[in-house]
Amino acid sequence: MTRPLTARRWAWTIGALALVALCVSILGVSIGSEDIATRVLQGKATQVDWTTIIQIRLVRVLVGLLAGGALATAGVVLQALFRNPLADPFVLGTSGGAAFGAVVGIVLLEDAGATWGWVETLRQSQVVCIPVMAFLGSLLSVALVSAGAVGRGALPTQSLLLIGVIANYVFTALVLLITVKADPNKLPRIEAWLLGDLSGGGFLATGAAALLAVSVAICAVLTFWLARPLDALTLGDEQARALGVPVGRVRWTAFLLSSLATAIAVAIAGVIGFVGLLLPHGFRRLFGADHRLLVPACFLGGGTLLVLCDIPARTLFPQELPVGIVTAILGGPLFFLILRRRSS
Repeated sequence: MTRPLTARRWAWTIGALALVALCVSILGVSIGSEDIATRVLQGKATQVDWTTIIQIRLVRVLVGLLAGGALATAGVVLQALFRNPLADPFVLGTSGGAAFGAVVGIVLLEDAGATWGWVETLRQSQVVCIPVMAFLGSLLSVALVSAGAVGRGALPTQSLLLIGVIANYVFTALVLLITVKADPNKLPRIEAWLLGDLSGGGFLATGAAALLAVSVAICAVLTFWLARPLDALTLGDEQARALGVPVGRVRWTAFLLSSLATAIAVAIAGVIGFVGLLLPHGFRRLFGADHRLLVPACFLGGGTLLVLCDIPARTLFPQELPVGIVTAILGGPLFFLILRRRSS
């Protein structure tokens, strides 16, 4: 049985997770194909070394922390919303919409033959097109799922789940259609993005880093503000109403926040699976069901996990692997073990 949450336990747990995140981040910046860290410690680092650390490795760590934290936060919200510890941030169709938007951006906005005015405007702007288009695609998916799941005051979770699955299938079909018709030279970039990419695609070098960090922070803070209502929702709708929780409003707010967090993560890092499923599930078993602890713990843990997975993805092989492959290799067997355990 999990101990009751106290201020001391909260501080020690979050402090320990923050320390682990810091250590893993330093490890992520230090490890690479070249031993730059040794030259830095010896005072022999060149300008190229510092450029590699700041513009490549540090960017990957920051993207991993933000994207992993956003996905894990969305996962813990959805698991409370559906009262299902195996709920995943991508069940609502957000990833499919983001993939559709990103592929449209890669094929259309980087095509010199596309000379429409709005395309030229986006292409010449300082904000990188691909993350922006991915974010717009995810918002389109959220809008469609929301419109299709509108009920009488409350959020119909079963309808939401089914409509999200349908939306993912439709967007996946559109992505495949565009990929088949796309320039073969663009297929490697499409494939890399669909499998997860922590390079940031130049997005963080444009001044949008602050906007990204603030957006993720706002989602995390608002989710933490919903901690008590989420605790009540896990008891059931009737019990939550008896405790004075406006169930319909809380469900819609939680749904929109989790969708927005997933949209931001997918827009900047591509489609990465299992982080938003396995980590919240494991932390719920480890730390208990109190969302005052679970939400910040999952945010720190999700970012740490994704940065940790990125290290072998870019160091074990001569050619860099998409980080989504590593999370799938690790997550698939773990997910199978969880299912076996629940069925036994």
